[in-house]
Order: sequence, then C-alpha cells, then structure tokens
Amino acid sequence: MESALTDPHSGRRWIVYDEAWRLTRHVGLLQRMQAQWKPRRGLGTANLMVIHRLSDLLTAGDTGSQGRALAEGLLADCSTRIIYRQETKQLHAAASLLGLTSVEVDAIPHLNRGRGP
Repeated sequence: MESALTDPHSGRRWIVYDEAWRLTRHVGLLQRMQAQWKPRRGLGTANLMVIHRLSDLLTAGDTGSQGRALAEGLLADCSTRIIYRQETKQLHAAASLLGLTSVEVDAIPHLNRGRGP
C-alpha cells in the first residue's frame, strides 16, 4: 500500500481515514497520518479524515502530549473543513479547535444534519 501511495505515476487518488477517532488514540498512527498529510500534493494524493465530533481529536492525549499535538496539527493542516450540525455540548470544543467567531458558533446547531450519499 505504501508503494502505491508514494508512486508519483499512479495518478490522483484519495486517502480516506473513516472513523478516524479510532486512529487518534495511537501516536504511531497519528505520526503516519502526519507523514502522509505533508508531501502528498506532489504525489497526487489528497487526505480525508472523517470524525463525528471535533472533540474526538481531544482523545489523542492530554494537553501538551505528543498525541494531542499531532491530532491538533492534522486539523491545522486541513485547508478544507466540512462541519455538520453539532450537539450544543460540542460547541466549545469546536470553537476552540477551529478558532470560530461567536456568529459561527451560533450557526452550528442550525446546520443540516450530516448524512452520506
């Protein structure tokens, strides 16, 4: 798999991390994700991480831990973020992790409910 992902002649492809909350609990997997995030445009790959709540990233470790820093770094490296409706108790974490304004936070509970194709 790694050979296919690092072959610049393989065309454009997506690397999808579905249910990524499971991966964020393991520092080694976070390090692998970070390595795949950084140089991939030149290789024709794009990354998609799917989590239920932004607070799922906080399960990567305590504040200041390597796991938490890696998880928050992945979020910071994402140039596009798609957010669906969140429960009220999730708004603080969303605001903190994304640096949202009060207007944006107020809109989150009123967004469409997420659903697949």
